[in-house]
Amino acid sequence: MKSSLIILFTLAVFLLASLSEAKECIRGLNAKDAEDLQKKFKSFTKNTPCKPDETACIGTAFAKCFSTGTKNEWSIQPCAGGLKCAVLPLVLKRGTSITCDTEEDRVARIKDAKDSCKPKKRGYPPSLY
Repeated sequence: MKSSLIILFTLAVFLLASLSEAKECIRGLNAKDAEDLQKKFKSFTKNTPCKPDETACIGTAFAKCFSTGTKNEWSIQPCAGGLKCAVLPLVLKRGTSITCDTEEDRVARIKDAKDSCKPKKRGYPPSLY
């Protein structure tokens, strides 16, 4: 009985540690998604087709799609001085956000998210890169 409780406790601790590491890997996946989306936006122009409420970066500006009633088009809002449109990885759940940020902060956030999913001493989780 006592050994069963020890085994159960050990398994519970291992499971919690694995879940924590898996959550960190979500940040790594989000970083990859953010980089891919940032690259995709490099080809966007004000004439790129869009769907209402879709957001994107067009050049260094933030853009949101709206419907005029007959067609969809981008509303382009320049970022404030020193900032440019950037895709950032979310921290607590799967996904990305599009906002105005400095290039230095964007790069640091991507690096931090990728580093959160480096293989641990046990060799888990596997590297995404």
